[in-house]
Amino acid sequence: MEKLSGYTVKIFNFQLSFFLKIAVLILLLSYCGGRMESRKLIDYPEDAKTVVILGQSSHLDISWVYTSEEYYQKMVKNIFISALDFIEEHQKHNVFFAEIFWINKFISKEPELKERFLNFLKERKIIIEGGGIGTDDFLVVPTDGIIGNYISGRKWLKKFGLPIPKDAWIPDSFGFPESTPDLLYMLGFRSVALSRVNGFTKTEKYLKPITDADFENDSAGQKLFRLGQLVVWKGKIGEVILYFMHNLYGVGSFFFCKLDLPPQVYINPDSECVGEKADEETFSQKLKSYLSRIKPNSKFVFIPIGWDFEKPKKELGKFADYWNEKYFPMTGTYLTIASFSDFISLVERERDNLPRFEGHLAPYWTGYYGSRTWLKRFLFSSIYRLISCENMIVMAEKLGLIQSKKSDFKNALKEKIDDLWFKLAMLTNHDSGSGTLYKETEEKEIKPLSWEIEMKLNELENQILELFSQKVAVGQKIIINPLGVDRENIPSFGFIIRDFSSVYKPQKIEKPLDFDVRAILWKDDGGAWRIGSETPPGEFSEFGTFPAEITFEKLGESIFIRAFAESIPEGHSLTLRFSFQSRVTSLRVESHLGLTEFQENLKIYKPTFLPFLTFFKVYLEDGRTFLVSFKGGKGVALTSEKGVDVFLGRNVRFEKYDILGPPGDMSEDGPFIAEVLVKDGALGEFDSFKESYSFYFPLYITEGKAETTSLMQSFSLLSVKDNIVLSIKEIEDGKFILRTVFPESTLIFESRYFKKATPINLLGDKIPLSNFLEISE
Repeated sequence: MEKLSGYTVKIFNFQLSFFLKIAVLILLLSYCGGRMESRKLIDYPEDAKTVVILGQSSHLDISWVYTSEEYYQKMVKNIFISALDFIEEHQKHNVFFAEIFWINKFISKEPELKERFLNFLKERKIIIEGGGIGTDDFLVVPTDGIIGNYISGRKWLKKFGLPIPKDAWIPDSFGFPESTPDLLYMLGFRSVALSRVNGFTKTEKYLKPITDADFENDSAGQKLFRLGQLVVWKGKIGEVILYFMHNLYGVGSFFFCKLDLPPQVYINPDSECVGEKADEETFSQKLKSYLSRIKPNSKFVFIPIGWDFEKPKKELGKFADYWNEKYFPMTGTYLTIASFSDFISLVERERDNLPRFEGHLAPYWTGYYGSRTWLKRFLFSSIYRLISCENMIVMAEKLGLIQSKKSDFKNALKEKIDDLWFKLAMLTNHDSGSGTLYKETEEKEIKPLSWEIEMKLNELENQILELFSQKVAVGQKIIINPLGVDRENIPSFGFIIRDFSSVYKPQKIEKPLDFDVRAILWKDDGGAWRIGSETPPGEFSEFGTFPAEITFEKLGESIFIRAFAESIPEGHSLTLRFSFQSRVTSLRVESHLGLTEFQENLKIYKPTFLPFLTFFKVYLEDGRTFLVSFKGGKGVALTSEKGVDVFLGRNVRFEKYDILGPPGDMSEDGPFIAEVLVKDGALGEFDSFKESYSFYFPLYITEGKAETTSLMQSFSLLSVKDNIVLSIKEIEDGKFILRTVFPESTLIFESRYFKKATPINLLGDKIPLSNFLEISE
């Protein structure tokens, strides 16, 4: 403020009127980034020692207990109508939501309320935090699914002229890898709010004061709890402000009830409390108790209000006024009502003074890594097929295969792609792609939705391949590689044309020589999705081998494995056990932006399954290394000195999922399938990613239909040195963005079409390092 004071002195020397001086001072404060900019959003007395921001929201799951239509009719429609009425009655207040899926559904199904709702969005009376279609799982769904979720949400926001949120609200996802701050940084976020972290296993304790002793000793969650609610979460190339909700995301709702119990909205959607409501004095005493036991690291304290599907608290303003009149004079603590992003705008200027945190916030729950494995296989496959379609469209455009078509042809392709990304975002949501949805919802909505996506993907692929086949002579075949790395002698983002298909096929073998694979059955009672938790029930114990069908094929140095089980006995999990000839010294798993290792202090379950995306690597004492790329379950555990187990599937009928959910059936019928690539060799990081993504991404082969071939025999849109390009998206007309595996400041291109690559985040801001690069011709 010294610089500002200097300016102020000069201003006062001008003998201007008092009111003009005040006006100039306000302008200077705003220009210099002072408090006035934030005070436009949140008003509080200058002498307040602590400012408590009460943030009113409602966590809206997609396809968990109910189907989306059932949720909408039973709960969501009335929540949004209540929010509209609440804001009409309380003009100074606001509410916030995270899931664009529900907002889109509401304004589509209630056209008479659409303009009113959108106006409140534009006036920031209703605020969207995060800005994704849903809130994703961050451990077992593809990175590109998370990226697609936020790109889809931002397209929706842009369509209605709404701002892009800079603060991620991810309250209910089940743990986060150490690469999360890098991913969020490159998506353009400045902060994230989350609640479920490594080391906190005692679910019932969420309803009581949390202490240091409630965490496993030396766990990441305990470390974070000791640091406080606000920290800067540092990644390898970026960082974000982290707000940790250690009493979960609806803790403020407890203050409005005499009992510390969440409302039973699945019994009564209008429920606010179990038992009696609190009066103003009870509210104040519970608030005082809560504030006395937290470590906010700031003058500003954020308290979220609103459990799953909870309506706005109509008496919020009255209770806040009561506190401010009675308790502010004696405590110096002032209550105000605002959103999470308003809160971050206040604390952002304190960023340099916040403690730093680095590392994983997972595993939290681990059982769901092996649940609904069919859905995990489908999700990865569909996302990489859709990316392949986007990549092939850019290839076709540069070859002039679309240029001769009418512009509405290209627009129709884009509409199909946008629709598929929107639908896939329903599946990347934390209660869908994670596998934690109830069986009835799976049967009634998720399976039909998956069939619809499969059908539309087939149509899109055929439509794009037709563009190429019309330029290739009958009797020839075009083999297209939509991945940005050379593979099987087919160029990066390119193709070859031949008179015959030269894609080599693997040969069947009896079994590998260097390792053994068996199916292992485990007794598994569910344990609130934990594995091996000491909190009852949590039983997970090896039962014995299981007669799954396992076949092997070999191509070069690669072993391909297929495992199949028609069913799994109820109350059990099934794994594939890989047994090696030497002791396993370490496991490294693929996270969002590279390989990572989980330290021993994070492995609080016995055994501890670790999340991975497309592959993991096993390091042996004899110096050998094995790459395992796995299409199926997404959890791997070291279960013996020489063996690791990977989920093939689970069949557990959970009676209770969590404190917020009703009893339900989560069993699985099967079949349970895994496809595996195993490669022996000390592959470097680049080659490991190349092998795994080559296994996951499709190659397309299509027959020529023209009289003569008018395409070149071999083509590559672009290639990049020492990196792998997963996607090339046209964000706007003529504006392309690459998504690479490894972050780079410069890329060496080999391309006729693109010459320059600039690291950016997905808001378009230039940053030093990124996996996203804007490319220009």
